[in-house]
Amino acid sequence: MAFGDLAERNRHTLWLVAVGMTGDRHLAEDVVQEALAIAWKKIDQFDPATSFPAWTAAIVRHVARNQRRKSARRKPVPPAQLDDTPARVAGGGASPIDARGQVLPDQQQFDDRVIGALGGLSETARSCLLLRTVKALSYEAIAQLLDIPPGTAMSHVYRARKAMRQALGDDSASPTGEVA
Repeated sequence: MAFGDLAERNRHTLWLVAVGMTGDRHLAEDVVQEALAIAWKKIDQFDPATSFPAWTAAIVRHVARNQRRKSARRKPVPPAQLDDTPARVAGGGASPIDARGQVLPDQQQFDDRVIGALGGLSETARSCLLLRTVKALSYEAIAQLLDIPPGTAMSHVYRARKAMRQALGDDSASPTGEVA
């Protein structure tokens, strides 16, 4: 398969890794673009017997860390913002946008709370949670993308979900963190 096809097929997954690492969806686009440019230049170093997504995800993580270092040297960084626009609810739920295209007042506040709670997670936990929740990847696939053991990926997802429930005030969680 051609590089462009592989890159396009894995772009969303790589973007989720970048969002998890940077905490900024717009910067994540730049990180993925730069990482794919680097991968293209180093394609002769890729072993076709290995995983292209894992190889490019490692480049994405490296570029994201470099971006964070550059930003830290330039100026103090405010708390990470994962998004600055309201997101549409996936999966057929009610739209957070009214008929005139305006964000419903309660939705904007909820989106801000979710984004704030995601920003409170570590970059690895945020990446694991996004890859599991948005892409429905297996723990093995997440582990391969992030170069961590599968059990660690599972722990990060479990703890991130628990932290999100606590941050969002979900009263349906039991003391052990399981949803009732």
